[in-house]
Amino acid sequence: MTENNRKKPSGLIKQPRVVPELPDKTVIKEQKTKLKEKQSDQESVKKINLNQQSNIKVSLNTKQQIDILLKFSSHKFAYELIDSMIDNYVDTALDVDQKRAFKTLSKLISE
Repeated sequence: MTENNRKKPSGLIKQPRVVPELPDKTVIKEQKTKLKEKQSDQESVKKINLNQQSNIKVSLNTKQQIDILLKFSSHKFAYELIDSMIDNYVDTALDVDQKRAFKTLSKLISE
């Protein structure tokens, strides 16, 4: 190696100063409105799907029976029918201790 390559630089390296440019106020306002629109769209989607938090797999026969019961009952959706069936089962088939345990566990899960 030559002597020039071995020497360390003897000072700071000068680089041009970088100054950030501020965006126009109209651009910022447009971006804020777009964000608000996206958030409102997401909130409306969340509100629509509030009762559709999970899927239950049932046989075709059971699905057809639920559809028939929906036609005979005043319920509009299957989850409403299933809720009323659960309530009826708890009231009629469970004893006092089982009812208390069911209600306690249901409250713990829903919190």
